[in-house]
Amino acid sequence: MAGGLGSNAGNETRRGLLKFDLSTLPAGSVVTRVELQLQVVMVPLSPPDSIFEVRRVLVPWQENQATWNTRLSQIPWNAPGALNPSDTAQPASSSVVVSGLGTYTIPSSPQLVADVQGWLDNPAGNHGWLLRSQSENVLRTARHFASREALDPATRPRLRVTYVTRPLLAGVEREGDGVAFEFSAEAGVSYRIETRTSLVTGNWELRRRVGPLAETRMERAVEPLPTGSQSLFVRVVAE
Repeated sequence: MAGGLGSNAGNETRRGLLKFDLSTLPAGSVVTRVELQLQVVMVPLSPPDSIFEVRRVLVPWQENQATWNTRLSQIPWNAPGALNPSDTAQPASSSVVVSGLGTYTIPSSPQLVADVQGWLDNPAGNHGWLLRSQSENVLRTARHFASREALDPATRPRLRVTYVTRPLLAGVEREGDGVAFEFSAEAGVSYRIETRTSLVTGNWELRRRVGPLAETRMERAVEPLPTGSQSLFVRVVAE
């Protein structure tokens, strides 16, 4: 549940916590789109519409220990309700207007994508999101959202993640005055080929773009060595 309760419930405020297991996503993937689907299964009488948002949680918490005041047993949030900047990131990662019963999708945004990408790259930092109504001080904005324990699996929270795998370079070899290599390219994805002459310093220079390709395949490329240089470092970035 999240939002503002009615007068019969003491005008209290509720916020929710969400966390998803990302271990099924291939390590090293590049996240391009994220959508969060939630199901409202109960509403108060005469409920006003409100915007519900998600904020990335910055500290660990446990489902059976988190309360308004504590995130772990005997360990409090930095401020009750977990809106302190040390508890949750600001501003919100994304939001959606919620009215009555039904399915709502919190849309993809650059910050929502960055949240999931960060968790994929660093699983230990995955502490999920805080769900709240931006009008939680308004009576009866509270909504009951289905949880993972819902009897109907179709109503449980769902996280849709669109991603591409990072290209794998292979067959790197000197060819004439350049460097030849192959990389794994996915159908429908565009790639940037970038180079520089030092492994650790200097800016990456865009040499060219490849794709989107009609089919998944190993793509071959040859990049010439810069004048006067005996080395060249190459990276391929999915767009």
